[in-house]
Amino acid sequence: MEINNSQELIEKLSIKMSNTYNEYKKSTRSGTDNTLLKSYLIETHLLNTCSDYDNICETLRNTIINYAEINETKEENLFLIKKDSLEMYLDINNKRFWKMHTISQVKNSDNFIDHLTKKEGFDKLWLPSRFIRNFSKSKYLYGVKVGFCDGLSQNDFFEDDNNDYNLELNKGFSGLANKFLDLLESSSDFKNKIALSKIQILSGKGKDEFVIDDIKYSGKVTAKGNSFIEHDNNLEELIRDYEKLIDHIEEKMALGIYDGAIGGVPIEIIFDKKDISITSLVKLIFTGKEPFKLLGFVEQMSDEYARISAVDLHNGNYGKKINFEISSIGMNVFISRGVCGNSIMRLCTNLSRFIDPNIMVRGYDIDDIYSIIRE
Repeated sequence: MEINNSQELIEKLSIKMSNTYNEYKKSTRSGTDNTLLKSYLIETHLLNTCSDYDNICETLRNTIINYAEINETKEENLFLIKKDSLEMYLDINNKRFWKMHTISQVKNSDNFIDHLTKKEGFDKLWLPSRFIRNFSKSKYLYGVKVGFCDGLSQNDFFEDDNNDYNLELNKGFSGLANKFLDLLESSSDFKNKIALSKIQILSGKGKDEFVIDDIKYSGKVTAKGNSFIEHDNNLEELIRDYEKLIDHIEEKMALGIYDGAIGGVPIEIIFDKKDISITSLVKLIFTGKEPFKLLGFVEQMSDEYARISAVDLHNGNYGKKINFEISSIGMNVFISRGVCGNSIMRLCTNLSRFIDPNIMVRGYDIDDIYSIIRE
């Protein structure tokens, strides 16, 4: 079925979702999940300077040339990307935060997204534990996945399957998911050892129109059910909340001139753990490697304090510096106007995954920056 517009996309993906979900329920669930609907949320600065549709098309083609084929549809914000057996539908209604949908094999789509987000001007949406938790509070929480990998005690560990431990609750435990998280968050023994890496939320109007969305820390959302509209509504809400946080960081916290006066505040990240080695932390974060992508230059270092000047290798920052002051209780991060707020989201997500799951991030005039997504 050829897709010419958003309505045809909704119809095609809803049918595919329903068929795949029925097969998934009947199968052993070991292989059918590979072709469930997957949506990837991407942050990009690629279209910042594009003035018209022709310029957008040319820019998109130049971006993926020699890697994949990109085709226009009859709708100017919808494109089809093809590479061998992979088909992805690209929705650029939001010029900065894109949605990419596919029912192709998960290995192929994951590889494509990994390739794309290594290119100039692209990044994933990074969802810290507290962001995911706050987002879930207005939803029916169907399942959760928690885990933690202590990056300060390991050298080569930046993979999901290398966590020290993982625990996932879904389906039969759906009614207990919130209670489970409340229990962990209230326990001094667990709260700084467990990071929330994925949630499952149930949305819809009954068995004839529903979706169970798996929302992962990396902005990947996998759908089980029969309603693409419900799925897309959840994606739009994620993007709205994320964009609100990015705007808060870039427009209120970045240091610069506001209405003729100097403004902005440092981004304050507070550790819950009390035994973090500053030397080990600096060595871990500022290597320029994934997942932090921060290349740091030490200006001052001791056992109690470090001052670091860093460059985010995510090209949306165009080489602008980010300055860090790090102590045993946390870090202050100083960004200037024009620095990409996604850098802070990536930093906070991976601090909670590998350093301290219970970090607190203070915003401009608020104690918890993630609280603004529920306002």
